Amino acid sequence: MKFIKELAQQLDPTWWSRQAVVCFTGPLYPLLFLSAWQQKLKNIVAKPYVICDLTTQDLSSLKSSLGTSFLGESCIYYLGDISSLPTKKRDAWDLYISQYKGPHCLVFFSDKLKQVQKNDKAHIIEVSEWLNQQEHIELLKLYWTPQEFTRCRPFVMQLFKQYGRILVDEGYLLSHYAILLGANTQQFMSSWVETIVPNEGSLFEMSAALLAGKKEAFIEQHSLLKDVYPLPFWVSFWSEQLFRAHYYCQYKKDNRLQEAKQIGFRLPFSFLQKDWRSSSIEKLKNGHKLLYQIDYDFKNGSSELQLDNFYFQML
Repeated sequence: MKFIKELAQQLDPTWWSRQAVVCFTGPLYPLLFLSAWQQKLKNIVAKPYVICDLTTQDLSSLKSSLGTSFLGESCIYYLGDISSLPTKKRDAWDLYISQYKGPHCLVFFSDKLKQVQKNDKAHIIEVSEWLNQQEHIELLKLYWTPQEFTRCRPFVMQLFKQYGRILVDEGYLLSHYAILLGANTQQFMSSWVETIVPNEGSLFEMSAALLAGKKEAFIEQHSLLKDVYPLPFWVSFWSEQLFRAHYYCQYKKDNRLQEAKQIGFRLPFSFLQKDWRSSSIEKLKNGHKLLYQIDYDFKNGSSELQLDNFYFQML
């Protein structure tokens, strides 16, 4: 709940007068939620609020604006996800932020804190990756009006009967549906919600079986899930799983344990604990390459049955 208490403080305009650097951090960048949160703050905070696109704007072009103020006026600059920038560009921003003292306030997300922590003016907020029911409710209270929250609540109660937890971005996205649905949630929950929020438990049981080469367990899970999601979802899901599995195995074998821990995020627990030892790095690499070919062929008119060839190769 600390993350949500930190957000509540930001709704007080006087809080911002004491900040020079505000860094959101966590294992996963909640793009939808943080973008929407900045828009909410823009309407509340009594300061000019500037949203920057660092993919098109260089530090050199922003330095003069960030380093000076007009008649002592302080602004808030939202920089987005700095950790996703190319290495050279990210390093330049990291160095600049580590030394920044004002006159404005820089707000951004980064999953790398080494440089940020050198700045004694930095306020670091750790974003929860997953939300339980109570946390999700408290977050909705912050974001939506009381009337909108009242319409959301029936949906939230149904959602957490089906899912024990949800990602921050998933919760934000679903709250829009919840406002429209009000109490009319039954058909949406039975027909549509799994196309928006994958059933993480079943997906990762299926992934654990594939990565461990357990054919019977995989077939059992596959029969339940194969028609729930379209081929582009499966290509994306398996590409991420194999990419992370490949580098997890490599880092573990090289005793690069911290890097292995980071890349192992979203891999099945059984794979992280023991199954990686019997995995072939070459097989994971070839499987990932095959998925790219399947994706290309599908976009050019080929059949979805190609995915079965991928499963055959992996098992």
